[in-house]
Amino acid sequence: IKECDWSSDVCSSDLPRRPYLASLSGGGMNIKKEDKLFPLTHPQKRIFLQTRREPDSSWPVDLYLVKYADPVDFELLSRALNIYMDENDGLRIRLVPGDRGQVVKQCFFPYIERKWEWLYFSGSDEGEFERWKNLEKNRRFDIFKDVLYDFYLMTFPDGKQGFSMSMHHICSDGFTRISVANRVTELYRDMVQDRALSANTSASYRDFVAYEKAYLKSVEFVRDREFWMSENLHELEEYRLAPKKVTDNSDRYGTMRY
Repeated sequence: IKECDWSSDVCSSDLPRRPYLASLSGGGMNIKKEDKLFPLTHPQKRIFLQTRREPDSSWPVDLYLVKYADPVDFELLSRALNIYMDENDGLRIRLVPGDRGQVVKQCFFPYIERKWEWLYFSGSDEGEFERWKNLEKNRRFDIFKDVLYDFYLMTFPDGKQGFSMSMHHICSDGFTRISVANRVTELYRDMVQDRALSANTSASYRDFVAYEKAYLKSVEFVRDREFWMSENLHELEEYRLAPKKVTDNSDRYGTMRY
C-alpha cells in the first residue's frame, strides 16, 4: 500500500511504466515457439489498423472509476480482481508482430496473480486527482509489449473507495468494462458475506475467435459478402454512414457507483 504523490513535475510527463508491466513484458510474457497463435478478429483488426494510422493518439484507452457506497475491504477487492482476470482470457492477450509482411496474430498468456496498488486521494487537493485522471486517460500502451489493462485500488477525494480500470480497446469495449464492474462487485460481495462464489457465466474470447473463423468459411458469409459488396445497394442509401475520423476526447472517462 502506498499513498500517491502526483507532483506537477511528474504530471507534466507520461506515466512511468508500472513495475509489473515491465516484468511481465520481459520473461513472464515472452512468446515461445510452442505458444498457440490465433488470428485477430475483425473488430481487433479495425482497432489495430486505426492505432497504426494514429500512433500518437490516446483514443484506444479509456479510464473507468468504480465507487462503492460502503467502506471497502481492499484485500477482498484485490482478490475479486484477480479472480476476474483469471476467468477472462479476452483481456490476457499478447499481440505478436508478423515477419516480412505476415499478419499480426495474438496469443493468450496465463494469468499471474498480483497485488494491486492502492492510490489514496482522500482529503487531498482535488487538483492532484484531476492530474492523475488526465495522465491515466492519456497513457500509451505498447500493444506488442505491455499488458493491455491496468487496475488501481482507490480511495477517492470524497472518501469513497473502489477501483479504477484502464483498458486498451483491442482487448475490451464498453460491454467489457460493465462486465468487469458487475462481476468484480459480485465476487467481492460474495466474499464479504462469506458465501460461495457465484458461478462465472462469461465466455472465452477464444470461442469468439473460433466462431468467426467458422463463419468466414460458411455459406452464410459468402452470401453476406456478396450482398455488402454489391453495387446495387441504393435501397440502403439512407442508412449509409460517412467515415468519421476518431478524435481524442478530453472527457473520456466514466464513473460507476454501487
